[in-house]
Parts: sequence; C-alpha cells; structure tokens
Amino acid sequence: MAYAKQNNKPVDRSCPSPADRVVHYLTNTRQARPRCFPIDPHAAAMFWISHQPAIDGFTESATPPVTPGGSWKTPYHDRLVERLRIFAQLSADEQMFVITSIEAGVPWRGDPIDMYKSIIEEEAKMQSRIQAGQKEDYRDDVFKQMKRKLKGLLV
Repeated sequence: MAYAKQNNKPVDRSCPSPADRVVHYLTNTRQARPRCFPIDPHAAAMFWISHQPAIDGFTESATPPVTPGGSWKTPYHDRLVERLRIFAQLSADEQMFVITSIEAGVPWRGDPIDMYKSIIEEEAKMQSRIQAGQKEDYRDDVFKQMKRKLKGLLV
C-alpha cells in the first residue's frame, strides 16, 4: 500500500468505479440535479449509467497511472460525466424528452436537441424501411444523399 508523503495515511490507488465518478460530480457540481433523477446521489448515478451506452472495453478501458502519483485514465467515466454535464444544462422538458427517447431505444450522445430530434426521425425512417424489407434500398438512398452533400462540400 502506498502512503501519502504529507501525513503517512494510506492512499487508495485503485481505479474509481463509474458510479463513484458520477456521484463525485453530482455532489460537487453547482448545477441543479435533473428533476428526473433520484434524490440519493448513488441511485442518481446508477440511473444515469443505466441510460447510457455500455462501456466499450476496447477503446474505453481504464488504464492505471504511468508515473507515481499519477491518475487513472478513465475514458468511459469521463464520457459519463461529460454527458451528464451537458444533460444538466438542458431544460426540464428537454431532459424528459432525452430520457424517454433513450428508453425507447435511441441512445443520446450529448447531441444538441435539434440534432437529436433529427437522429430520432432518421432512426424511425430506417426502422420502418427495414420492417418493410427494404434494408438495402434504405442504405442505397442514404449513401446517395451523403454523396450529394459531400459533392457540395468538395467543390
């Protein structure tokens, strides 16, 4: 066990859990806690984590400190806190819209609300075309649209 130089107390060098990082943010921020969150900080952290995409173990795995006294690199934890910071800045109506949309199956990645609404609309179009057996047609149409938009950018 490592010891801090100031007072010879043990220092915890283990990686913080995602919930610990979210709880730390919730208890130390000046932003108002979203109304849709539970009052208990740990329950609020678990609520938020349950509404976010799962960790990608390849790109978001935590890595220990490289140097003595260094800190853990925690991309997943950082993503959770950053999205929560953005989420807390939304209006109460926008927050409820995001939560209900996530529960309906459309993940939110911190996008502005207007962008998120267009993502939801496109997701609905895609799902209806897939259910109608037109998956390849939908894909071809989307690629044509992207080519037209890119062609305008590459003048």
